[in-house]
Amino acid sequence: MLSTREQPHLLKIGYTRRPIADRVAEINRATGVAVPFGVRKLWIVKNPRAVEATVHALLGPYRLRDDREFFLMEFREARMIIDRCVGEMRARSIGDSPVAGAPGEKP
Repeated sequence: MLSTREQPHLLKIGYTRRPIADRVAEINRATGVAVPFGVRKLWIVKNPRAVEATVHALLGPYRLRDDREFFLMEFREARMIIDRCVGEMRARSIGDSPVAGAPGEKP
């Protein structure tokens, strides 16, 4: 989950199999990105496509555009929904790796 300091309620929520620093740098190099995004939270799961699809469905009412991974909502609410989703999927052995937070994040 990424956001900017200037727009903390605009969250980019998606998955990558590449190093997160590489993906964030790629996003921030885009022409239309005026203010750089930073990592707010990350989850490490075994089946990221399934987790992402489920999370995006749950967060559908907050989605800005159907063809983009941007959601307009409170970080805490998004984190709570995703934590619960990942936990439930882990319990069903779909995405069963531990949840990991962004460096320095308090639980």
